Amino acid sequence: MSKLHRIPVTDALKVNYDLLRSLVGVQGIDWIVVRSNPNCESRAAESLSAAGLIAWLPMLPVLRKNSRTRNEFDKSRPLCTRYLFVALDRYKGQSTSEVVVCDGVEKVLSFDEENRPHIVPKAQMRVIVEQCWNAITEGNLSKVKHFDIGAVFGLLADEFDGVTGTVTGYDEAKGIVEGLVPMFGREMAVKVAVDKVKAVHG
Repeated sequence: MSKLHRIPVTDALKVNYDLLRSLVGVQGIDWIVVRSNPNCESRAAESLSAAGLIAWLPMLPVLRKNSRTRNEFDKSRPLCTRYLFVALDRYKGQSTSEVVVCDGVEKVLSFDEENRPHIVPKAQMRVIVEQCWNAITEGNLSKVKHFDIGAVFGLLADEFDGVTGTVTGYDEAKGIVEGLVPMFGREMAVKVAVDKVKAVHG
């Protein structure tokens, strides 16, 4: 069992997540994925917000102890390394041209030849929001050591926590799980270390 640091559930935290849940369902708002420059996730989020855009950087709460002094210090990290989410309001005419000029932003995620921004399905955004909320408030991530072909697994930590996929291969000697995962609205083949996945039952 891997434990994350549990964050006190304050009124402000509840309000922030309630607002985020509401925004995911608002008609006319498209959620896109932004890739930041290396180690610039927070800078990109701040720059996007300063430009009047809604930016969300999901974080995993991690608390470490100094082995010598035993003092605790915050080592929280982005849920998705170098990736954050931006809500574009079509009714306000917001576009990716306002995103790519922000400090810390490398590019907007796209899967087609015309370089159109990929819109994250609302259902998947809801999953990501709730998984991040659970990580913050519950602080538990289960790790497994074996997977059968056809079994369902969920991604952890540096990947999209809670996004599920189907096992297509498992190299027990190397500790690698291969599978198909619906990522950003399309099915993608992945290879993930066994300590970065969890079994999903039911």
